[in-house]
Amino acid sequence: MANLNELLPLVRTIFFAVVGVFSIIALGLSAHLVHISSNFTPDWAGLGLATSILTLIALPTLFFVGVKRRGAIAAFVAVELVVVVILWVLWLATGADTASSLPGLGFCRVSVCSEMRALEAFAFLNWLLVPRFRRSLQRAQRCLEVAVVISSVGGPAVILSFTKLGGAVRCPLASYNFWLDVIIDGQIVFRPMTT
Repeated sequence: MANLNELLPLVRTIFFAVVGVFSIIALGLSAHLVHISSNFTPDWAGLGLATSILTLIALPTLFFVGVKRRGAIAAFVAVELVVVVILWVLWLATGADTASSLPGLGFCRVSVCSEMRALEAFAFLNWLLVPRFRRSLQRAQRCLEVAVVISSVGGPAVILSFTKLGGAVRCPLASYNFWLDVIIDGQIVFRPMTT
């Protein structure tokens, strides 16, 4: 069985890298489509440009702040979850708006249509990738919620940073020397730390 303490940071890094690469591609495509548009910028191209830029600002910020500054607000699971959900909605809107704007086969220059289809594809790829990571964050959020409840009823403070959470479904309650496992079906199990 995989060690979730090591698996989640790896999954997080891979997710951020893949979405970042897809965002760079979408940025280039949408920037070129905005550039070749005559006197106006199509809504779908502007949305693709804005979504790409927001993604390329948000993900590295979350990643590096989470790695370098333990306990920083951007490293909290709740903040990361909100940002990821907002990006998910923006990528869905970008893909849907681009898809709805594709003209019929006979009314479009080949290169423009190809670029529009590529922008649509990368927008939908990012939209499909985000829920996979969001599920891991939601499990970590459940762990965070239980830890906050324990802390609020008089227990010692617990580590709330996402980078300190042991994994998608496991987090340390360092004050107690126990792992808090939040099983997918909602059961909560405390296990002694072995390290």
